[in-house]
Amino acid sequence: MADGTTQETFCAPCVTGFDLKVTDTQVQYTFLGSQSDIGTGYFSPSSTSLNTGGLYIANGNLLSFGNRVITGVTLDGATTLPGFLGSNVTFNSGAIAVEWAGKTGIKTGDTVILDVNAVPEPDTYALMIVGAGLLGFAARRRSARLA
Repeated sequence: MADGTTQETFCAPCVTGFDLKVTDTQVQYTFLGSQSDIGTGYFSPSSTSLNTGGLYIANGNLLSFGNRVITGVTLDGATTLPGFLGSNVTFNSGAIAVEWAGKTGIKTGDTVILDVNAVPEPDTYALMIVGAGLLGFAARRRSARLA
């Protein structure tokens, strides 16, 4: 549900974690806790990683978008997480991979905001066109009966 509310809180009972909010045009992470709460930092590389379909994660998360085709993802200028760059984000037409490994200096309230350009999938457009055609047909038929 892309309504701008908190979609998920990751590791809510932990000292560290983040809230995730998603709208039709943005993905926003807000960090809970700070690097000093755990000593060395939030994220380290894991032995399991993802490197497929143009997406790369050594330690991060993958966001899938089932009914949209992603055409672009950029880092918003309001991002406050130190050292987080646009190169920490990869995407393909159906998913966004966010790479967190090696990020340090994280403080409570730091944010990462991604601006997302996406369009409905082609079958959504087809349904809209068929629906508009049916509405036009019904309106035309009704006006012919009234005449």
